Amino acid sequence: MVSMLTVGGLIGAALAADHALVVGVGQYPSLERSELKGPRQDAEEFAAFLKSKGFEVTLLLDSLATRGGILGKLEELSKSEEPLGRFVFYFAGHGTRSLSGDSALLPYDAEDSSPGHDIRGKDLAAAVRSVPSSARTLVLDSCFSGGMLYSSKTIGRTWTSRYYVRNPVGAKGLDVQPVESSAAADAALTADSDLCYVAASRHNEQAHEDVIDGRTRGIFTYYLLSSLKADPKSWGSVQSTVSSQVARHTDDLQHPSLSRGFSSTPTFEPKRQETASPTLGGTLLDQYTIDHFDPEKLRLTMDPNVTTLRVGDRLRFYARVGAPGYLVLLERGTSGKIQLLRPLAGEAVEDCRVDEGDIVRIPPAGRSFAPDAVGHERIKGILFTSREQAAALIEAFPRAASKGFDVIEAAQVPVKASESGPSEFYTADFVFEVIPKDEPARSGASPASFAMLPLLIAATLKTRSRKQRVTRRDP
Repeated sequence: MVSMLTVGGLIGAALAADHALVVGVGQYPSLERSELKGPRQDAEEFAAFLKSKGFEVTLLLDSLATRGGILGKLEELSKSEEPLGRFVFYFAGHGTRSLSGDSALLPYDAEDSSPGHDIRGKDLAAAVRSVPSSARTLVLDSCFSGGMLYSSKTIGRTWTSRYYVRNPVGAKGLDVQPVESSAAADAALTADSDLCYVAASRHNEQAHEDVIDGRTRGIFTYYLLSSLKADPKSWGSVQSTVSSQVARHTDDLQHPSLSRGFSSTPTFEPKRQETASPTLGGTLLDQYTIDHFDPEKLRLTMDPNVTTLRVGDRLRFYARVGAPGYLVLLERGTSGKIQLLRPLAGEAVEDCRVDEGDIVRIPPAGRSFAPDAVGHERIKGILFTSREQAAALIEAFPRAASKGFDVIEAAQVPVKASESGPSEFYTADFVFEVIPKDEPARSGASPASFAMLPLLIAATLKTRSRKQRVTRRDP
């Protein structure tokens, strides 16, 4: 997964030179079937962009990007006698997460049999924090904070998953472990008040590369650079634009995210005081893809609390509400269409009214949902504090409950702007997989990989991550 961190530093950026360490790893001689074609190109183009903005850039590609090479350069910068201005760390390549929950990047010398050369997320964050600068930004185009259930492979056309999974030992059974909502997990990931993460994908998603304009590129990096070159005013505007573009490109399988509290912060600058939620976009797709996670305000769970269901299994959802407002629920089902789950057919915006402390069952008691096709389902909840904004989103859908919009259509469906201006809103979501009714239990399921769902993708992928490591502990 990719992240961006911004930290207020001690030295004014205007008084010192800006620096960047840019890393691209596509070759892994000690990892089986792990080659990536895009990281070198991504790193070179990101380095060129930063140079155009006045940064002094150190570029480490493949064999130069060992664990020692990366951490050694960060240590060298941390001991700089000259004050630094802004600092950017960029990484494109594989990422992973161990059973212990430690996220890691894979340098050139990563090994399949041992995690000794991995660069754990907390170690990387500490190394970046040690660089004396006015603002620190860390960009990771990899699957950084999640473990995948199956080994990465190309499926369909040209997309490639940037995730490498180590062979699990002794794992068995169907994936039926409890799953935490994306909102809760992503909020926990980005809870550090001094760090800003802009991620290529969420904690439970893969980051992908694809052939774009005749060259293999990280999908996130491609759209991120396009947005940055347009001189956006803040990370919030970058996240809104890039999230919609990446979701559309990956058929809603990858969603870049921004850590809480940084929407108002100008790109690569020290954190500013957040004044409000991100601004909701003007189309149905914009509002479906925008995120503003706060698990204290909105949390979604599913009953049964699993990540894999069979066709025909009954399920329901629960929303735990921490603020008064209007709760709207959207679904992107196996058909690929974005549809309205709440309010139900025949209901109006007033039926979406909720109060602080409410636990809302969806659908109401006596009813349940049942998936009728194989694939992946994504449920997205939006808690509006404004009745007007909730009503505008609901009215964008046709009254016929069976009709929804695919991603291309949703990008063209306008949502009426609020006359009273922007207001607070909060989001939560999760994804689950639907398998055939008679499919036997899988032999490759791992207890620690329950949150990683978008991996059996009937499209074109190859993630920037690696095989999950499972350690056998003797009784």
